[in-house]
Amino acid sequence: MALPSWDDPETSILDLVSGWFSETTTKFLLVLDNADNIAHYWPEKYQLPGNQDDGATNLSRYLPESEKNHLLLITTRDSRVATRLAKEGKPIALQTMSKEEAVQLFLSKVDNEIPEGERGELDALLEELDYLPLAISQAAAFIDENCITVSEYLEALRGDDAEEFLHEELNDSRRDEQSINSVFRTWKLSFDLISQQKSQAAELLCLLAMLDRQSIPKSILKVPQLVTSLGALQAFNLINSRAGSQTFGMHRLVQRFVQLSVERAGTAQKWKEQALACVSKAYPTEIGVAEWPLCDTLAPHVQIVLRYSYKSAPARLNLAHLLCWAADFDIERGMCEQALRRAYQSLKIFEELVSENDERLAAATWLYGRLQYYEAKSEDDINVAAETLQRALQISTYPSLHYAETAFELAHVYFDQRKEKQSLEMGKASFECWKAMEGLSSNRTLDNMEDYAIQLAMFGHEEEAIVYWQNIIDLCPASDASENTKTIYIFRSMASIAEFQGDQPTAEILYDKLIKLGEEIYNPEHVHVLLYRLCHAEQIMRQGRLEEAIQLGQRILATSKSSSGWQINASSFQLIAECNRLRQDFDQEERYLGNLIQLLTRILGRGHQETVDALEACAACFMSKAQPEKADPLFQEIIKSRAVYFGSAHPDTVRSLECYRICMARQGKKVEVEAKLLGTIKDQAESNLHMLENLCVSREGAGISEQEAKLPPIQASKHRFGRIIHPRTWSA
Repeated sequence: MALPSWDDPETSILDLVSGWFSETTTKFLLVLDNADNIAHYWPEKYQLPGNQDDGATNLSRYLPESEKNHLLLITTRDSRVATRLAKEGKPIALQTMSKEEAVQLFLSKVDNEIPEGERGELDALLEELDYLPLAISQAAAFIDENCITVSEYLEALRGDDAEEFLHEELNDSRRDEQSINSVFRTWKLSFDLISQQKSQAAELLCLLAMLDRQSIPKSILKVPQLVTSLGALQAFNLINSRAGSQTFGMHRLVQRFVQLSVERAGTAQKWKEQALACVSKAYPTEIGVAEWPLCDTLAPHVQIVLRYSYKSAPARLNLAHLLCWAADFDIERGMCEQALRRAYQSLKIFEELVSENDERLAAATWLYGRLQYYEAKSEDDINVAAETLQRALQISTYPSLHYAETAFELAHVYFDQRKEKQSLEMGKASFECWKAMEGLSSNRTLDNMEDYAIQLAMFGHEEEAIVYWQNIIDLCPASDASENTKTIYIFRSMASIAEFQGDQPTAEILYDKLIKLGEEIYNPEHVHVLLYRLCHAEQIMRQGRLEEAIQLGQRILATSKSSSGWQINASSFQLIAECNRLRQDFDQEERYLGNLIQLLTRILGRGHQETVDALEACAACFMSKAQPEKADPLFQEIIKSRAVYFGSAHPDTVRSLECYRICMARQGKKVEVEAKLLGTIKDQAESNLHMLENLCVSREGAGISEQEAKLPPIQASKHRFGRIIHPRTWSA
């Protein structure tokens, strides 16, 4: 340029060049590359720690104005610099390369052809590199120079050699020899600048790198100077904002760079523990439908932080807390096996680190017992679950969430164990506890009252149950529940009243409404919806539309096999078997009863009274098929089980014995009939009219039939089909 005095030591080169730019009429294009350090342009505002404000370093005052013949092109990674230097103009943000552009760039950088079989691996590599031009060029040069395949590079990139590969300098004759030609070194420069200018932003980036890289909620980031720190990171494009700046994400390789950097600095554990604390504190501890969106948002971050190892007590307590409530949400999603593992881990940590009267231990014990019950595969498993829940009840304070929930689960366990007194005591204790905490009109009080009413009805106290259902209907308008929940309570209570009063058409209509509402709130495969479908099918069956009820039961069974617990499957088998009995298709009845017995034997045990009910229904089926010889061993097993469980004089035992008398009579075993009747009469405290009449008929040598003996019909389970005790629904 031959500027005068350019070699004079007293001359300011910046003033000299700036003056020439402002005065010359010569056309020029000035390129200012990598203008990344904002402190070089506005040191008064962005003063680095330890530096004095030197006017000579304020480069912004020396830049010429861009006009028709004087063009200025500036590149920067800091959007703040771009916006300020553009003045009235608008910076042009470089967009991410498309997949097609990335492929073209890669192929232009390698000398050898990529085999067809490697094209899929190439797509995977470009995605791994986030379609970043420098990273793609760097990878292509490395592959070409070292004569390796795309697959080999991709495998190494995903392994422990990633840092070495991404630190490797790219040899490109078209680039300035002084420029930084590796992805990691480029980001290191940005990271170092941020660390100098705003240390809180650099620390925030370390924290974010320990979470899932996509959709990080702003709400979980409880750190100082959050807004300005996020702004600084976005300015350098190290993170990007989504959903109106409420969530953030980062490039896959940026995350890898930061993770490797903190590992190298020895601070990785610190940031892992801080990431865990953020997720744990943000996770809800009472999970209903309203909390599902937040839990879904946090789910990928939960998966990430649970992979890390923690040694300090505070971190392990945060881990136990997160495991406990993430397991609770897993139950809502039907992922009970994963929930069981997480609940067990949570319980073990709390048992080690907190006192026995700590409410966190009570919560973890309740949750683990609940999952033991849900995942029970045998009668022994149910007994173990009952012990865990009893322990949880003992260490829970009254009234409290954990006490109410534990009593709720125990009521269900005792119901399955056919312990009427204990089941009703716990069912009432649960809703009384909610009433003490939240009042009679609380949605959770009403929900547990509804559950208790079902228990009463299932145990034969139908009039008392109807009183509770009517109370729920009366209390709903004043409830704090959502409108959807109130509607569910009212429809459910009205349907139950209609059902137990024998008004099947009305019950059918109400259950149909519950199905549609449940599908809107949950999903078509949710356990609540399947339960409403069972109840709906039952009302159709009781109106004589047997084929329609069978088809509905088969649809429920097909869905529940993949999404719900064994209770839905058992009720479906029972419903279909009963429909086939009513239409006298005894072969199909036998088939579905066989499936039911197999399932109940596996889950509850052969001696469980629910299984024994199914055995009795199967024996009755054999009698209907004129096969008393097949029914005989089943009746013997049933009588033995009833006598052990209830006692020989119990009405259920007596009824089974009377049915067995018919079975033996049809086989011509008159002597055995008399012996059985005499033995039973001897054991009874009071005389049974039916038994005495049957003995007289037998001794008179008359032919024996059900009608002459005046016996009750052989019957299946006393439980109504589809009316299993259902999970909580207050969260609707």
